[in-house]
Amino acid sequence: STSSQSHAFPVSLLSPAFSIRAAAMAMSGINVADECTEKYLELKSGTKKPYKWIAFHIVKQKEVGIHKLEERQDSHTSDNEEATWNALIGNLDDSECLWVVYDFSYTQQDGGKREKLLFLHWAPDTAPVKKKMLAASTKEALKTKFVGLHVIVEASERSDVEFKIIAAKVKASSK
Repeated sequence: STSSQSHAFPVSLLSPAFSIRAAAMAMSGINVADECTEKYLELKSGTKKPYKWIAFHIVKQKEVGIHKLEERQDSHTSDNEEATWNALIGNLDDSECLWVVYDFSYTQQDGGKREKLLFLHWAPDTAPVKKKMLAASTKEALKTKFVGLHVIVEASERSDVEFKIIAAKVKASSK
């Protein structure tokens, strides 16, 4: 009966503590910094959402950190969502991979205001291959940590993130 035990997984691998740590670490071995989750939760919840969007990147090939965040302004409404989105996209670097969580506001046909959390994985064709590979293998860890995302967009060129395309994806997620 000892032979059947030799094939069993060690209990430590099955413990809740192990699975929590594993969920926080990407297949690439890159951890998601606690600050990233904290800021995401601030963006996502409550009536006083302080941020419109948060961009994340890999820091020193060791962990995901905050690249930049945009504080919510009174001007961030569904009426000028296109300008806000285009300003973000205009600042994307064509040689760097990153992820953005964006609180997308829009108006439905019946006039109702809605918000959806959009997750953008930006891996431009012109970025170095190693960076694209790290970003791709880290993306799932972020999506696991960021519970409540409504729309996932993967983009490799600017035409993938044109406002009309993104707005259509967000609105389609409501149906």
